Amino acid sequence: MRELDDKNPADAKVKEKICAFCRNPKKVRITRTALIDIGLLGLNKNGVLELLVEHIESKRRVFTDQMDNRDTAYIVPECSFEQDVVLYVKVKFVKENADEKQGAENLKREADEMMVLISSHPPRRW
Repeated sequence: MRELDDKNPADAKVKEKICAFCRNPKKVRITRTALIDIGLLGLNKNGVLELLVEHIESKRRVFTDQMDNRDTAYIVPECSFEQDVVLYVKVKFVKENADEKQGAENLKREADEMMVLISSHPPRRW
């Protein structure tokens, strides 16, 4: 796991991209597991996205890591929720192909990028 460095333009761009997706919730999907986890805390998707923006804009720590399937994930292991509650939040970017039907032909549009909220739960102690 590597911490993103605000002095590195590529890392700063990733943080900006996460915030941009958070401000456009329609471009963010949430996994069933994350949805269940945040529901137990009384949060919803928009609430978690707001916490992520607040975390990043406060110049707090964000990490990057490779998942088991080789996808790149971005991790906030200590996203503050309440005074004594922190969340472990993991997101990744994905390309989505969309089909548009015109007449009898199927035309493939260029892939749209989205963000997936993979995890959002109190840190687990395994």
